[in-house]
Amino acid sequence: MSLGERLKAARKAKRLSRDDLARLLSRSPHTVKSWEIDKHAPPCSMLRKIEVILDKAKGHFSTREEDRLGAAMKDLALQIKALPIKKQEKILKLIENFAGIIS
Repeated sequence: MSLGERLKAARKAKRLSRDDLARLLSRSPHTVKSWEIDKHAPPCSMLRKIEVILDKAKGHFSTREEDRLGAAMKDLALQIKALPIKKQEKILKLIENFAGIIS
């Protein structure tokens, strides 16, 4: 998934319109669209602000694969922590089983 695709998916998951995100970032909707269609990339200084607004872990929108993987794992951990304890336990068992399969 490209940076623009990840940005658009995260914005939609947060139920923000392009105009909403643009306003929160003090940018134009056209600028946000140009990021989402990968015509331009947001400045590095803007990426962290976007991550905060969209509730994503630091590095989520990084272009480095290892940074994206780490951010995805942090996002997953946050989502698991927000679940009721019984669901957390089931998910941890699934992860343990999966880890056993791939090792």
